[in-house]
Amino acid sequence: NAYATCGPGSGGGVLVTVTTLSGAGLIQTKGGDLFCGDSGAAGGGGRIAVYAQDYSGFNLANITALGGGYSGGVGTVYLRDTDEALGTLIIDAGNGSAGGWTPLGLQGTNRTVIPDLVIIRGNKTHVQPLNGTNLLDFRTNVVISGGALLSLVASNTVFAASLVVTNNGQLNV
Repeated sequence: NAYATCGPGSGGGVLVTVTTLSGAGLIQTKGGDLFCGDSGAAGGGGRIAVYAQDYSGFNLANITALGGGYSGGVGTVYLRDTDEALGTLIIDAGNGSAGGWTPLGLQGTNRTVIPDLVIIRGNKTHVQPLNGTNLLDFRTNVVISGGALLSLVASNTVFAASLVVTNNGQLNV
């Protein structure tokens, strides 16, 4: 097969650590697009982490980690007010990403503890555990909304706080 080695890259990673984040700019990662024969391949959206004492002067909707092509999963955006103990993990394909799957968990472990608020939103957002044996341990609230889908193995998930499914969000167990 002449296309056996096709494959685009992921969106990469961006780390922003500042005292104040303000302005009208964009912070973005995006998976690559590559078409191999009859099927489209795509890279995942990448990772963005923003640590700031004050980001009230910045539109947080301008921080995105979109997947590429037809099958790239959305990446993650992590926001942390440095005055607070916890942050917010956002997985949001919105309407601008491909709708592929985003794996959640840490490679090489059998348990992933997520201490932060988790927001999964957007009608093209599809999230599932990294693998079927990885235990996901959500220590703070999880919100699924805007048509997003979180697909879990019930015996491998711990919700230590509230799980909120709203605005056409979906939880498959």
